[in-house]
Amino acid sequence: MSAPAIQQLYQTLCNLIEIIRQHGAFNVVLSPGSRSAPLALSFIRNGKFDVYHVVDERSAAYFALGLAKASKRPSVLVCTSGTAALNYAPAVAEAYFQQIPLLVLTSDRPPEWIGQNDNQAIYQKDLYGKHVKSITQMPVSFVEESNRAFAIHKINEACVQLSSRKAGPVHVNFPFREPFYNTEPSPVEINDEFRLVTTEEPALAINPVLLTDFASEIVKSKNIWLLVGTCNDVPEEQALNDFIRFSGASVFIDPLCNLHLHNQLYRYDNWLDDAIAPPDLVLSFGNHFLSKKLKLFLRKHKPKHHIHIQPYAGLADPFNSITFLLKAKPGNAIQNLNELLRQNPDAVVDQEHQAHDEAARADEEADMELRAAMSLFKAIPDGSVIHFGNSTPVRYLLRWSHLLREKDITVYANRGTSGIDGSVSTAVGMAQNGDRPHFLIIGDLSMYYDRNGLWNQYVPDNFRIIVMNNGGGGIFKRIEGPLRQAELEEYFVNEQHCDFEALAKAHRFGYETLSLDSADEWQLTGGGKVLYEVKL
Repeated sequence: MSAPAIQQLYQTLCNLIEIIRQHGAFNVVLSPGSRSAPLALSFIRNGKFDVYHVVDERSAAYFALGLAKASKRPSVLVCTSGTAALNYAPAVAEAYFQQIPLLVLTSDRPPEWIGQNDNQAIYQKDLYGKHVKSITQMPVSFVEESNRAFAIHKINEACVQLSSRKAGPVHVNFPFREPFYNTEPSPVEINDEFRLVTTEEPALAINPVLLTDFASEIVKSKNIWLLVGTCNDVPEEQALNDFIRFSGASVFIDPLCNLHLHNQLYRYDNWLDDAIAPPDLVLSFGNHFLSKKLKLFLRKHKPKHHIHIQPYAGLADPFNSITFLLKAKPGNAIQNLNELLRQNPDAVVDQEHQAHDEAARADEEADMELRAAMSLFKAIPDGSVIHFGNSTPVRYLLRWSHLLREKDITVYANRGTSGIDGSVSTAVGMAQNGDRPHFLIIGDLSMYYDRNGLWNQYVPDNFRIIVMNNGGGGIFKRIEGPLRQAELEEYFVNEQHCDFEALAKAHRFGYETLSLDSADEWQLTGGGKVLYEVKL
């Protein structure tokens, strides 16, 4: 590549990166590499991004996911070619199913060297399959004006797609021919080829006849359930409480929604069984529901009507019971229904629902791990953020989330794909630029699986880890199938002898053991980075 061609490359990248910034991204996570140098250097030299350097690409991608979840704005990922890009795949899938905007920029070998046993060359086009909203293959050269115009068009398109009604990751692949290091000063100002394309999502009109029919059905129904799954656009609590009062609905809220509402039912994963009267009408919104028992109950006891609300096309139905998909923002639909229900003389208006007494239904806790989790929920300081690892730890919420109701605690977990592979990295990403204490409650296998999440310079002093060391994959001792297998310990549980004190020391954490004998006296209010180990 000639010197003028290299200058043209960097000028084009200067334009593209400024387009990305003006579309609202400000967090960029780079992993080192040579093929990605043109992209990485251009982001650094722009000077208007918060740039993070994370070596392990799998960890970097989850870190970027955490940044996007916390900031509610897109994160940008940049890596070199080959398996570096492949290592992004788990977090990309997680972002897709959580509907988190990640702009994935991968560097690549030029097409003539793909499949030719060249270094760091794999098939990167369509690398993430259906787990991205789109894939764009950038030109190899930006010498031609048409290629530069194409690149500007495509980066605008990718940025618009990132944060549409159904947000998610977008992949842009950049094949670079050598040489691509600029020996001259690189352009840092946009030129007259710069073009920003913005858009606005039109408001979704709701058919008033449909709303009237729904309101009428609500008034006629004797047993109404409101299901709230995890979502990125939760209606205002006042509007939800008004709907509950007007309808008399029983409220099943996924604990990761961070909502505590009137008539809300807690610990339903304990007592929901065939003896419970099934609903006549279900109204739901949100994506994922942690409770398997809730899903199984509605699959078996199908309501006459199940209305699901979401602002985009495509139907996911974990209950296998949805009868009508209302394309609307949940907040708008709830507000409009409230107006109709408020005008109805038969509206319930602040009727106290006969809530289940979960304390009476629950047996005295004999499970050592669940009792330890209860003590943690009580000990974690008010106003904290808690990140949960998958498998057993996140399920503590189904049992004890009511203990957080008055504590102003926010909870998170990676429930898009529910893997154990990126919990540490995501939590560290979410802990950036925040002054609230951040706790990660995680199992021993999951902690060691993602220990590279601590292999960066960005673990803040307000970050604390609680390792629930139950000796391997403890979740399999709670599942009837694996529990009955002779290979339970060897294959399913697969205990590893991990030295968490050494791990803490390696990453400059303090270390403490939390004794079960003194669980009622646990204190978690100290400052600094600490790894607490609960040996179960």
